[in-house]
Amino acid sequence: MATRERPRRKDRRTGDDHPPTNRPFDEVVARLGPSLGAEFEQLRQVEGRILEGLSDPRTAKEFLADPARALAAMGVEVPPIIGKRLKSDPVIANAVGPRRFRLPDGQVVTARVNVRVTNGRMADYARD
Repeated sequence: MATRERPRRKDRRTGDDHPPTNRPFDEVVARLGPSLGAEFEQLRQVEGRILEGLSDPRTAKEFLADPARALAAMGVEVPPIIGKRLKSDPVIANAVGPRRFRLPDGQVVTARVNVRVTNGRMADYARD
């Protein structure tokens, strides 16, 4: 069984042919410049360790609040240019997850959101 090759694409800026890529962010990283691109490539090499660390909910929440500290706790060395741009923001960490509201009588209510995605035809049936 022969494998089918993906077609070559043209670079939008130069018009040169280049082989297709399986990495969705390669084009974006290429536009950032060589030094920043090299730093993203350095992080890409430890991507597995980062994803493994983020699988823990506590670490994921810490990452939202302070990404530099969370990456350091995972044992990931953050490159200098990217490290300068990582900012801590505890407000973001509090925005993720269930919201709790205290009613005037003291009762605490937790909001639960249920989202259903349907195509257009099935949505028409749901309204009936």
